[in-house]
Amino acid sequence: MSDLMTRENAFRSALEKSFQESSKPRDGKAGIELSEIVLTSLVQIGSWPDSHSTVREKLAKLFDAALPEKVGDFTVGPRGDLCLCVSPGKYLLLSEQNDLFSSVRSAFEDEEATVLEMAHSRSGIRISGHKTESLLLKSYAVDQDRLLQGQHFQAPVSHISTLVIKHSEEACDVYCTRSFARSMFEWFTDASLEYGYQLKSR
Repeated sequence: MSDLMTRENAFRSALEKSFQESSKPRDGKAGIELSEIVLTSLVQIGSWPDSHSTVREKLAKLFDAALPEKVGDFTVGPRGDLCLCVSPGKYLLLSEQNDLFSSVRSAFEDEEATVLEMAHSRSGIRISGHKTESLLLKSYAVDQDRLLQGQHFQAPVSHISTLVIKHSEEACDVYCTRSFARSMFEWFTDASLEYGYQLKSR
């Protein structure tokens, strides 16, 4: 197997060198901390209209927690994994520690759901600090009720399609396709200059 085909290479960081750059505090302080997220799993589960209830039942058992009830919600499982409802009948499972694909794929028949592993094609940045809310409002043209804790939304920042997961007033995760990772990093570092920012490498 060539090096290009190894799992280690497929999940190699797209932002490792970016997070080795210098932090830029303002007046000695940083209102924003940026750190890289490297997912072990990002599994998309899409049910068919006539199999949705079955898929929810099986997925809840696998996740070992309640699933989100409506689009835009997410829940946290006992191992820290996230489950997002991104559209009717479609869910995302995200994990930074656990390889979820094999167990999820084996749980569903083809006529029940499609199951895709997408972690290798996504990059993420964790934004935290007391200026997180200000940075999001500066970056996204969305209603403030979409920025509530426990919500997620998909919207562009600059020319980049992103997925934003809001954990609290001072913490959120932002994901984009791997090919736009550097552009996303440059957008948020530039937008954070007025607050001062700290880069935290893995």
